[in-house]
Amino acid sequence: MTASIKKSIFGLSNQEVIKIVVAFLGWRVGLFLLGALAGHFILYDPSFPYADAILPRYNLPQWLFSWANFDGVHYLTIAEKGYIGTGLIQAFFPFFPFVILRTLFILSGGEMNTLLVGLLVSNIAALASFLLWFAFLKSEYGIRCAWVGLTLLLIFPTSFFFGALYTESLFFFTIIAAFYTARRQQWALAAGLTIIATATRVVGIFLLPALLVELWLQWRNTHPKSATKQLHFSQLRSFADSCWREILLILLGGVGLLAYTAYLANTFGDPLYFLHVQSEFGAGRQESVVLYPQVAWRSLRILLTVPPQSWGYYTYFLEFITGIGGAVALFFSLWRVRLSYVLFALGAFLMPTVTGTFSSMPRYILVCFPLYLLLMSYLESRPRLFWVVNGVFVTSLAINTVLFVQGYWLS
Repeated sequence: MTASIKKSIFGLSNQEVIKIVVAFLGWRVGLFLLGALAGHFILYDPSFPYADAILPRYNLPQWLFSWANFDGVHYLTIAEKGYIGTGLIQAFFPFFPFVILRTLFILSGGEMNTLLVGLLVSNIAALASFLLWFAFLKSEYGIRCAWVGLTLLLIFPTSFFFGALYTESLFFFTIIAAFYTARRQQWALAAGLTIIATATRVVGIFLLPALLVELWLQWRNTHPKSATKQLHFSQLRSFADSCWREILLILLGGVGLLAYTAYLANTFGDPLYFLHVQSEFGAGRQESVVLYPQVAWRSLRILLTVPPQSWGYYTYFLEFITGIGGAVALFFSLWRVRLSYVLFALGAFLMPTVTGTFSSMPRYILVCFPLYLLLMSYLESRPRLFWVVNGVFVTSLAINTVLFVQGYWLS
């Protein structure tokens, strides 16, 4: 057997791995170059706290340390100092800064530049995500769709967050890996990955119902006599009797979130402190639940009142488009994409909106992977439209990257 067809990472051929690594490097270098040139387009004008106090002390050029803009500052603070002594950072979950800290000590005993180590962690996770995403698509939809799906992920208008000092790349890897292993009935691995996901982002908790539905779908396929179109109690009982071990493993996935709430209860006296500080971040967030139609109406009213010539209008427009378009796309994906995948994405999409705003939705939507699956299934046989979408995505990605690196709020 020749080297070109031998299987390697995630069951991919060596040739496929090389192509994906080259695509990743092109994506990464291209975005770095765009960030380095961003100052030629607009002024550096950071609009977030601690920009002048924290990031410059890492002694890196502005175009490089700006990849830790906004939330990246908080993850650096947690990695270096923990949660005590700085307000509001309890909204950010611990696993990502923990990985940064562990990597820092493994590589240098704590002597290396924390920001560089954080970017290293994010970009390694991004490469792993792209490889696994391709393997996932190839196994489920075939090689042609896999390349289309990978392209859509790489050029998505906010994909630059995968390479920033944010949780996106690590979290995306854990959710795809959880479904990838679950589809292969490796439930212990899926549970372990879910623990990591729930310790990385609160929306990781939606993997629990999604994986339970995935288990149900697999059980129904192997028990056609027990499965009927209408759900009955006897059917659920038979499912529970057959799959109780797997159900317990899936529920174990909530340990990541439970561990963090236990820490918050012990340290700050409030197990839900990560939720209660959300309203203090501004951006229109509030603690009481706001229904989706109200959020959509609020977003539309903002668009009608903000001056269109301001940079803020562009951000509000992005939030509105992703907040409305994402909901519509997920609705249609119910008929085109596997139910367990859509269930997770719906939870991850809708949970942020209950705080009363579409703020950060262009970033949150990155992990709602059924959207890529829906686009992929539609564009795979329409090459002309695929290239039109590519053009729109690449242009938006370039604009968004420049704005982010120069300190303008996007998501």
